[in-house]
Amino acid sequence: VFGMPETFYLDYRLLVIDGDQEDAGHIDNVFQVSLTSGGGAWTTGFLSDNLEGNSTTILLVKDFTGAAGDDLDSNDDGLLDASPWSEITDSIAVTDGDAGDFAYATPVLDPGFDGGGIAVLGASRVRSGIDTDTGADWIRNDFDGAGLPGFAGSITDGEAFNTHRLANRVTVSDYYGSVDDGSQAGLRSTLHDAIKDHIRHEYTTGGTDTWDILYEADEDPGNASNALTVYKNSSVPRGDGSLNREHTWPKSFGFPDEALSNSPFTDCHMLMLADGPYNTARSNRAFGTCSLACAEYVTDVNNGVGGGSGVYPGNSDWGAGTAATGIWEAWVGKRGDVARAQLYMDLRYEGGAHGFVGTAEPDLILTDDTSLIAASQTGSNESTAYMGRLSVLLQWAAEDPVSAEELTRNEVVYKYQGNRNPFVDHPEWVSCIFEGTGCTGRIFSDGFENGTTDGWSISAP
Repeated sequence: VFGMPETFYLDYRLLVIDGDQEDAGHIDNVFQVSLTSGGGAWTTGFLSDNLEGNSTTILLVKDFTGAAGDDLDSNDDGLLDASPWSEITDSIAVTDGDAGDFAYATPVLDPGFDGGGIAVLGASRVRSGIDTDTGADWIRNDFDGAGLPGFAGSITDGEAFNTHRLANRVTVSDYYGSVDDGSQAGLRSTLHDAIKDHIRHEYTTGGTDTWDILYEADEDPGNASNALTVYKNSSVPRGDGSLNREHTWPKSFGFPDEALSNSPFTDCHMLMLADGPYNTARSNRAFGTCSLACAEYVTDVNNGVGGGSGVYPGNSDWGAGTAATGIWEAWVGKRGDVARAQLYMDLRYEGGAHGFVGTAEPDLILTDDTSLIAASQTGSNESTAYMGRLSVLLQWAAEDPVSAEELTRNEVVYKYQGNRNPFVDHPEWVSCIFEGTGCTGRIFSDGFENGTTDGWSISAP
């Protein structure tokens, strides 16, 4: 059950109603909904033989006054005769295909709901939060347990991971199944739809928060007890006081306050662990190209990369100036990572409202115009905010290819937030969206078929 983070939902119960003909309408189980996690999830936990693998209806109800064992279909006609609740908030029914069984809610997942023809033993609503009250919202889970602790599973396209207090997830190819990469506008629109409305986690809380996600996402591949920092490349024990959470898109440019309306503030595709002094040194400088005249911030040698000093650019970070007119040049080992994080932010946040929570979101835009960037640093939440420099970030994304660590990081954040950074999975989409080149369906390099006709003329022989 998903709701607001760290919120008690004590007025709600999860009811499991038997749909088999011999016990039709009997309430098999009643689960008290309680405190949600930092990501807004509540779960019954791992159950041992508590849920029957047959025809079952599950209702999320408010103000329940009945009890387990009650018969809600006393005449066994497939209709509920009693409704000891004030509202049904959500519902799902599963049938095993046996004749005479009942489903007491919609949608109904029967053995053929997805063309599979096999009884459904587990299913996930993908993406988390989508609810059109149709079977199209649901994907059956991998039968071999992919996603569960201790299970390798054998997930294939068309199946979902088994998840526990985490975002519902599918294979990478299924995740991008609705994306149209035939044109610049089409790719941007469909890709934004694929990554929007992610599950927001609290910045700092007693439960799962951004610290937990980042410790896992930025784990040092050479030492699982440590985290690897973005700018210094230092390996630091988890929980060490020198670690900071770096807003690679500085929060002062558009979303300075931690609030429910600030999804970007806690977005872990953009947040990265950093050493405190290096986080302070970067401050809110825009990314750019520096020179030997800039201040040097050397990196540590870890996992065979980093280290050295005195040669520009070498393996160091470089910085000069302040804020929008300043420059922060990330070191060569991470500049592609931070570039793809900024490109993600530009695509993910296009204004409007979060589709499930309903809170307003900013429109975040990458640019080379430092006057627009400077105007975004108001100290208040802005409906539109800028960061950059776009041309430099595009160059970094092209020059520093996606690494194995970056792929792993993307999977970790997806596990918690339920959305992916598409420029890690498909770096070729960067040029299509931000430069209008390389889109698979384009005939003319300047986008003629999309209405850009300047400089063109058509003549007949």
